[in-house]
Amino acid sequence: VVSAISSNDPSLDRSIANLQDSIVKEREDELDKLIASLHAQEGKKPAVSRNVLVGRDYIEIIKYVQLEGVDVLVKAANAGRTMKSIMFGNTDKRLIHHCPCPVVILKPNTGPGDGLNTILAAVDPLPEDTKHMQLNNAIMDTAVFLSEVETAQLHILHAWNLNIDDRLQYHRHKDALAELEESLRKDTERKLERLMAEYHNVPVEDHLVKAEPE
Repeated sequence: VVSAISSNDPSLDRSIANLQDSIVKEREDELDKLIASLHAQEGKKPAVSRNVLVGRDYIEIIKYVQLEGVDVLVKAANAGRTMKSIMFGNTDKRLIHHCPCPVVILKPNTGPGDGLNTILAAVDPLPEDTKHMQLNNAIMDTAVFLSEVETAQLHILHAWNLNIDDRLQYHRHKDALAELEESLRKDTERKLERLMAEYHNVPVEDHLVKAEPE
């Protein structure tokens, strides 16, 4: 995505349009060279298409993802010389928050041999409505796919907690609260096992942790 060039002076419209077209053509040529190098590396022609869009990067990316029904978006993290190099930039944060498909952000120095070793899928099996179950399955499907591609170890995590006022822990009904908490733990464990049963052929390590999800 290249930034749009604009001006409040109508007399510059033609010059701006020519410059914009020139920048787009330059980026297309760069991408064509990159695709050609992939052909040489693979020894065959991989299915690759290239698009150069004009506008705000995250907006154009999300629009394209929606239009094309993209399954996974992969993007390099914003590079920098300070702590910004290990933190997500504004574009990355917006994509993670708003993009309708899974987003994979890679560090700029990621190269051959720097694949993923461990993948964690955080799920919530308690709400059993269709929307939540579909989201859990989407998380699992993506995590399983990535673990197989990267030959990475797959972990499944669910953090559960009984939302009660801390003062009630010392209430005279604390035994009843403890019984309720144990019932919730067992129910959560049973539902997590039910979710994982759909992926019984996949080596996975599950973690059921009593804690705040954050």
